[in-house]
Amino acid sequence: YDVLALEDGRIAVALGDVAGHGVSSGLVMAAAKSALAVQAAADPRIDAVFRTLNGMVFQTARKRLLTTLCYALLDPKARSLDFACAGHFGPYRLGLGGALESLESIAYPLGVRDRLEVRVRNAFLEPGDTLFFFSDGIVEAVPDGRDEPFGFERLERVLKGQGGEPPGVLLETVTAAVAGYTGAAPRQDDQTLLAMSLPST
Repeated sequence: YDVLALEDGRIAVALGDVAGHGVSSGLVMAAAKSALAVQAAADPRIDAVFRTLNGMVFQTARKRLLTTLCYALLDPKARSLDFACAGHFGPYRLGLGGALESLESIAYPLGVRDRLEVRVRNAFLEPGDTLFFFSDGIVEAVPDGRDEPFGFERLERVLKGQGGEPPGVLLETVTAAVAGYTGAAPRQDDQTLLAMSLPST
């Protein structure tokens, strides 16, 4: 994941995942993160970022190492979020009054095809809204000896009670809920969380 402050005041946010474990997956992720930083500095537009990263993954990994990405551009002054996802879950928007909205954008993962078409979406945010980004290791976490994952329903129950909480508190609450559900079971996948809030005034 990465959060990049752009010269025009916007914030670029990215959260991705490479299938598998080990050196190969790590190298693909490191290359993608470097390509993201360079591309966002030159041209942070969502279509440009996905075109660059898809081309890089297609040339180096293709379907061998499935790579997902959620990339967003947040304009804090305009309270506007432009975003797209390639094989990755979109973020949740948490409102001060307890409203919870799943922001969705669906496309193939990076590198599956030589050209990737993403669906760019826009969301207008309210003062105090919080954006919550996450990886599949959260909803797919399972306890020892059971097949039922933590799942979206449990995650959304936790999130609904956290509107207006500072991002750090929100992350700690979600992490504690997942750990409470899985107990001592070892993590089977990366668990990445990112939360950011707009000022309430």
